[in-house]
Amino acid sequence: MNAHGGHKSMASARIARLSPENLKAAFAKFLAVTERYPDAARTAFMFHNFNPSKLVQFGTTPEGKGKFIEGRDRGFCSIGVLWCTEPETRDALVEFFDEATAILQKDDEQDGLPPRTHSGVMRFLPGRRDLFDEERLAELDRVQRRWNGDELFWSPYKA
Repeated sequence: MNAHGGHKSMASARIARLSPENLKAAFAKFLAVTERYPDAARTAFMFHNFNPSKLVQFGTTPEGKGKFIEGRDRGFCSIGVLWCTEPETRDALVEFFDEATAILQKDDEQDGLPPRTHSGVMRFLPGRRDLFDEERLAELDRVQRRWNGDELFWSPYKA
C-alpha cells in the first residue's frame, strides 16, 4: 500500500524474439485476470518494439564496447504495471506477471538466450542474472568493493 492507495509493482522483459502465439497467450492471460478482479482495472500491460540494429552495430565499435549496456539485440519490451486495492488481487496479479513474462520469454529460451529485464522497471530484487551477464556482474561487484567496501550503503546489485 502507498499514500495514493492500492498495491503497486512493476514487471518487465527485454525480448529478442517474440512469436505472435506467445504474445496472444500472454495478453489473453492479462484479459482473464483483469476481468476476474475488478480492482485490477488500473493495471496495465504494455508492449514496445523497435529495430535494435543500431544498438547492436554500436556495441561492436571500440567506443560502444565499453558502454555498460546489456541486451542490445532485444527489440521487444514488455512492461507491466500492477495496481489494485485488494491483497488477493495483488497476489493474482503477481502470479499473472510471472506467468506472462515466462510466456513472452519462451522464444528467447528456445534460442538459448537468458532472461533479461529493465533495471528501472522490475519486480523488487529480481535475480541479478536477469539484469546482466557474468562479466557485467563482476564489474558491478568490483565497483561495489571500491566505493562501498565497508558496506555502509545498500545495493540491489550486490551478490
